[in-house]
Amino acid sequence: MKRLFLICPTDYLETQLNAIYGKDNYYYTSLGNSIELNKMHLGQIKKLIHKKQILEIIFILKENNNIISHSIKGNNLNDIKGMAKLSKEIKQYKPFVSHFTQEFIEQKLYISYLLNKKTLFLTEYLRPDFPEVEIKAMIYENTNNRLINVIHPLLSNEKMCPN
Repeated sequence: MKRLFLICPTDYLETQLNAIYGKDNYYYTSLGNSIELNKMHLGQIKKLIHKKQILEIIFILKENNNIISHSIKGNNLNDIKGMAKLSKEIKQYKPFVSHFTQEFIEQKLYISYLLNKKTLFLTEYLRPDFPEVEIKAMIYENTNNRLINVIHPLLSNEKMCPN
């Protein structure tokens, strides 16, 4: 099965993903998986799905992604192109996540929140043209060298809209 992975280049996951899924994979990278799913990127993704017959799209970040970590800690990433929106989203989500004291849970909640939003949007956008394409999000655990599902939106205080 051909897959498209949306990953952060600072995570260096290509080797691990090729070992898990084989080598018939395609990669679309953005810092902290901050890709703005605008008309240009969505058009490129659609072309890639059609041209390469992609059947699965997976958003993935490492559990300790540096970009997300820096943003959680309040480091200003606004000087890096495309990071202002990511920093704003993390800042808005902070009141919910601040109830958790363990850093690894906090980081997974942020990653899950961000990737769930992207997965939902991309699914709604692609479904009419590519109903066969499965879209999901995962977290790569360094400590266990494995992929896990993101935390479900209902468990992470994410509001879902059925329309």
